[in-house]
Amino acid sequence: MVAKEDDANVVNDPAHSKTTKDVSEAPSLIADSANNSPKKRTPARTKKSKSVEDYVNLGKVSPMTPGEDEWKDIPNEKFTLTKYKTNGHFDFRSMAKEEEHRGKSIAKGMTKFKANPQKYLGLTYQTSMIGWPTNQQEYNLIPRAGTEGLTPCDVDADGAWMTVLLQTYHHLPSFPNNDLPVEFRDPWTDDMTHKGRKIHQMKKPIMPGRGMGIGDTPLLKTIGDIDPSDIHQGQVGDCWLLSAISAAAEFDGAIKKLYRKTPRLDERPLAEPNHYTITLWDLATWTEKDYVIDERLAADPTRDDNALLSCKLSEDGELWACYLEKAIAIHCGGWDAITGGQCSTSPITLIDHCELTFGFCD
Repeated sequence: MVAKEDDANVVNDPAHSKTTKDVSEAPSLIADSANNSPKKRTPARTKKSKSVEDYVNLGKVSPMTPGEDEWKDIPNEKFTLTKYKTNGHFDFRSMAKEEEHRGKSIAKGMTKFKANPQKYLGLTYQTSMIGWPTNQQEYNLIPRAGTEGLTPCDVDADGAWMTVLLQTYHHLPSFPNNDLPVEFRDPWTDDMTHKGRKIHQMKKPIMPGRGMGIGDTPLLKTIGDIDPSDIHQGQVGDCWLLSAISAAAEFDGAIKKLYRKTPRLDERPLAEPNHYTITLWDLATWTEKDYVIDERLAADPTRDDNALLSCKLSEDGELWACYLEKAIAIHCGGWDAITGGQCSTSPITLIDHCELTFGFCD
C-alpha cells in the first residue's frame, strides 16, 4: 500500500514542523472491469521536506518523542482505541516507518495491533479488503516509537476508502467533552484574549496529557531538569519575556522558588484537576503576589488542529515554562499586554525580585 516517494506531495508548515501526508492523487491499482476483480487503492509515501527530513522515516525523531523503552511498561488501560474512515490523508510531526503486511489476514492484524498498544499506534487498511480472500488482504502497522502528532484528515469525507485504527495514549484521564469542571477553573483562562479577540469562544483551552494532542507522552511532567533550552516560543510575540525566563532557568532554584507554594509539585500533573500557585513580584507595590492557575493552556484559534498559542512544552515534556508564561500574562493584563517589549528590568524583576539590573550596549 506504499508507493514511491516521488508519487507523493507534501504540505509543510515550517512554523510548527508539521507535515501532511497527501495521498489523494496516489495511483490506484485497478483490475480490468471486465472480470469484475476487486480494486486496490494505494496510498503514497510522503516526500521528505527539508524542514522535517530529520524526523520522517530516517530513524530520527524529536527528543520529546518517547522511544520503545519509555512505552514498554505503560499499562493497556492508558490507551484508547478510535476508528476513523478517511481518504488516506494524515497530519504528523514525525512518523516512523510503517510495517507493511501483504497477503495476511487483516483480522489477525487487528488482534496483534490491539494486544500491543505500547508498540503500535496505528493500523491502516483499505476498508473493502476486509471481505477479500486472505492472500489478497493488506494492512500497515504504524509504530508508536518515532511517531508524533499523527492525526487523520478528511474523516468521514465522501468516498472515504481507508479505515484507520489509532490507539491514543492518555497520560491522564480525560474530562467529559474535554471540559475542566467549572468548580476547578481559575478566573482568567476562559476570558483571555489575543489580538483583541477572545481566544476560547470557538476553541477549547488545552489540558496537556489528557488526550487533546498536547503532552500525550509518558515523559510528561511539570518540572524535571530545568534548563534554558526548555523554552520554546509559541505564537505570542513575547520573546523578550521568554529570553528572561530562559536566563533565569540557568538557576534551577530560581524557577522552583516561583512554584514553592504548589503542593506535590514533583508529582504533577496529577490525574485530578491540577492547580499551580506561582509567586511573582508586583512592581507597583513591590510585594509578592500569588496566582493560582488551573492546568488549561491557551489554544491557537487560527489552527484547525490542537496547537498551543502559548509557549510549547520542553523537549523532554516539562510544563513549567508554559504555566509561568500564563501566570505572567495574567499578571500583566493578558496575552496582548506581553506582546512586544524588550528584555529590560521588568521581566527579571517580576520573576526574581532583582532590584538592580544592568544593560550593556555598544
